[in-house]
Amino acid sequence: MDAGDPRITRFPLAPHSGAWMIAAGPDGNLWFTERGDTTFAVARIARITLTGEITEFSLPTSSQPWWITAGPDDAMWFTDYGAQMIGRIALDGTIQEFPLPTANARPVGITLGNDGNLWFTEDTSTTNANPMGNVASITLAGDVTEFPVGTTPSEIAAGPDGNIWYVAWYHTAIGRLTPTGQATEFPLPQSSFPHGLAAGPDGALWVTEATGVGRLSIDGAHMAFAVPASAVSEFGEIVAGNDGALWFASDGGGTVGRVTTDGTVSVVPLDDGSISPVTGIAVAADGSVWLTDGWNDLIVRFRP
Repeated sequence: MDAGDPRITRFPLAPHSGAWMIAAGPDGNLWFTERGDTTFAVARIARITLTGEITEFSLPTSSQPWWITAGPDDAMWFTDYGAQMIGRIALDGTIQEFPLPTANARPVGITLGNDGNLWFTEDTSTTNANPMGNVASITLAGDVTEFPVGTTPSEIAAGPDGNIWYVAWYHTAIGRLTPTGQATEFPLPQSSFPHGLAAGPDGALWVTEATGVGRLSIDGAHMAFAVPASAVSEFGEIVAGNDGALWFASDGGGTVGRVTTDGTVSVVPLDDGSISPVTGIAVAADGSVWLTDGWNDLIVRFRP
């Protein structure tokens, strides 16, 4: 693909915006977090319409928003890793943040649970040699319940079985947490390096791995599907599409990929490599795929 490919549209952001994660909102727009870069601190939640109009809402300077998801209340919910809080932003931009009960609990991933609460992961590790964390829930009123899982959870998804699933990246495993807090972890091959996680339309969990994507059934059976050798890179987020397949991005190279539930994988390079790396990915109501490129301060729309 070259820079003139009509399927790709770039929407530039201000320098140092550091767009990170993105999610479809209940208003039909896409919402994303901006966390700056190593040279410039930024803390914003932003909204982009399907035609590319961007509106940004500032957070306190101590904030560092990471993951974002749609709630059941016509609002977006996000993790504030820097301020160690869970945030809610209404569609008009009104922001409210809820403190966490555990000191030094840094929230990472967030998703809407089957019970109507928001579920999120917390990193409570003090060193890399002591990986620890919690999976937690928060009600719409801000009441938090935490469940220690003994590993460091990152990505999180509501499963088709009524449980919460998470990536235990340090232990190379996918975990399952019941609503009452019982955790079970399923080890993956050491070479897989699990990253993104999403529930698929086939009743399984799908995970991005170092060289492709994996499928994990709710009983823990794992299957791996490689990407073409020319596109092998570390892969980032994954999301269920409107077409019965799943879409994933590469956070080590500028590609967007699609995997069907039977494991057929296709990967498309984004232009000439100038869009790289891609971190967040979301699918809009019209089927378009939206990606964040925090290094080049871009939001990218890909129309399949």
